[in-house]
Amino acid sequence: MEKLDRLFWVCKYCHIHKKPQIVIDITRATSSAAAHLSQPLKGHNLCWTSTIKMRQKPGQVSLQETIYGGVAVLQAAANAMGNFDAQQF
Repeated sequence: MEKLDRLFWVCKYCHIHKKPQIVIDITRATSSAAAHLSQPLKGHNLCWTSTIKMRQKPGQVSLQETIYGGVAVLQAAANAMGNFDAQQF
């Protein structure tokens, strides 16, 4: 068996979805592959814990931060948010 001098990595998501091929040399470090996966692109946006990072615009708060942060919300809006079913959406 031949000894390989270099290792390359291809993003599975990009390959399956026929995105432009990005072949990354990971022989010395995998940080380039990690940087590719952390980009805010569909199927990417991952952090080192393998969870999707949520990106918000500066100054934008999440619904949870709004509800628990003391921001005044109409009762009807709070009821609609509290009863939201992601599975039916």
